[in-house]
Amino acid sequence: MFSNLAVIVSLLVPGILALAMGFWRPKSWPEWGCQAWFMAAACGFFFLSGRWDYIGVGWRYVLMVPALIVIVKGILDLKKEGVTAAGIGKNQLSTLIGYLVPSLIFSILSILAVSGRFYSGPSVSLVFPLKGGVFYSAQAGSTAIVNAHHPHGSQVYSMDIVALDPLGKRAEGLVQTSLDHYTIFGQPVYSPCDGVIIEAVDGIADLAPGSTGDREHAAGNHVYIACQGVEILLAHLKQDSLRVEPTRPVKTGDLIGQVGNSGNTSEPHLHIHAQTGRVPGSLTKGEGVVMLFNGKFYSRNGIIGVE
Repeated sequence: MFSNLAVIVSLLVPGILALAMGFWRPKSWPEWGCQAWFMAAACGFFFLSGRWDYIGVGWRYVLMVPALIVIVKGILDLKKEGVTAAGIGKNQLSTLIGYLVPSLIFSILSILAVSGRFYSGPSVSLVFPLKGGVFYSAQAGSTAIVNAHHPHGSQVYSMDIVALDPLGKRAEGLVQTSLDHYTIFGQPVYSPCDGVIIEAVDGIADLAPGSTGDREHAAGNHVYIACQGVEILLAHLKQDSLRVEPTRPVKTGDLIGQVGNSGNTSEPHLHIHAQTGRVPGSLTKGEGVVMLFNGKFYSRNGIIGVE
């Protein structure tokens, strides 16, 4: 899970850029074009890939305001100066290059973020494993820009899920000292499909917020469900909350346990992924399979409302 620093950067960088560019008047239309491209690409990247559940998911739309201000101000400044030609001055080439390089970088990153919304290959249709709230896909998608698990073998299409409060935040405040500060902690987890429990581990302690994680028991309290020809992992469950045992059949919607903070995790969330070729004891060996929840593939910043 991302740190608070990621959100601070997502907010401050576009704001600082907009403030700095507010005092920098473009001297030509090509310079304005490069400036507008840069701001749009930078804000677009943070809009698509930022973790907005830290401060409220609605704030990501406010992020686009700095880009619009810079773009409109540049037009007004050029019109005020009476600039009509599209030529480039002798001293402007280095300025344009200075815009072009970061603009290209942010554009490529934004394209990778957008491409994370699409997938190829086989998929499995599941029912969302949480109920009674609004949930957020903190890590999800088909590229590493929007899914930190993507490079890790069978976790390539995995999903980390948190719950949102009425303000669109995952927890109370920016710094949490108790697991109860997290909206998702303790929420019931349900089977996303009809199948059979092939592995169930309980009894691992929940970690305090901000812990470095228990790498020895990376999945923490967890279950694997065999269904539709794949294995489904539900991980980081709450200690002593499991209600299933190995070899037991389950139906869609059966209670599995509760969301916790056990294993290799820094804060409460539900990790889920589908795979084939599972190797007991490994969270990365095997082939990842795309998960569709009610027919939809989710990327980061997905909002899922469930009754």
